[in-house]
Amino acid sequence: RLGLTASLLAVARAATTCSSLEAQCNATNSFDSCRSLEAACPRGGHRFADDCEHVFLDVGANIGMHARFLFEPSLYPKSRFLAVFDQVLGPNRDPARVCVLALEPNPSHRARLRHLEKTYRSRGFRYTYLPVAAWHALGELSFFPNRKVAKGRRHNEWGFGLKCRDGDCANAVNAVAIDLAAFTRHHILDRRRPAGAAPGRVVAKIDVEGAEFNIFPHLLDARVLCSIDYLTVEWHPAFAPFDLASLGSLRLETEQEAEIF
Repeated sequence: RLGLTASLLAVARAATTCSSLEAQCNATNSFDSCRSLEAACPRGGHRFADDCEHVFLDVGANIGMHARFLFEPSLYPKSRFLAVFDQVLGPNRDPARVCVLALEPNPSHRARLRHLEKTYRSRGFRYTYLPVAAWHALGELSFFPNRKVAKGRRHNEWGFGLKCRDGDCANAVNAVAIDLAAFTRHHILDRRRPAGAAPGRVVAKIDVEGAEFNIFPHLLDARVLCSIDYLTVEWHPAFAPFDLASLGSLRLETEQEAEIF
């Protein structure tokens, strides 16, 4: 009964969020509200990754460097991620057949990421910037810039996250939160493939300052995680809901263990 109640509340919250975003998009036609609406509340058959053979899902894109490693590899020969793209997508991949979906809720990076999208699209590359946060359900979250953490200003606000960590807690910013499992299934796993193309691969990078401990159980429960061919994660043990440091490592070998996690 409690589970049913929680599910009904989640549905109601999602409907409210979608209605609010639709009203904002219709009233202002702003990039943030309209693109967030597309990401959070898919309508009809539109999918961001349609007609792409491969997909790179960049969750916590920051200023978009990993997309540059993919589309401009000659500029970043020392990037360790180049080996990932070569291994999973193939060294002779056609960049025009790879979709990048970049999720980044930090408004400080909005102008840069929009410019990156415009520039890449002018070159025939499928780069889509989504000003949303990854979460286990649809709604709204408050984030803190934490500009004094991890040399924040110099390092493009690496500490931007759900917890206030530098004492400056009055500058929270709100962002639309999407159900990452539902987003991945709709826009990526169920995408329309190019005619005659191989099944294609999915690479994901997740760096979300502790929110991974909320997101991953949901991805497992929704049976989405194992559909990603290659996944890299920056773990933040300090934000874990258990003493991860004392465990040394975490192995989930059965469905029961995954449910407990």
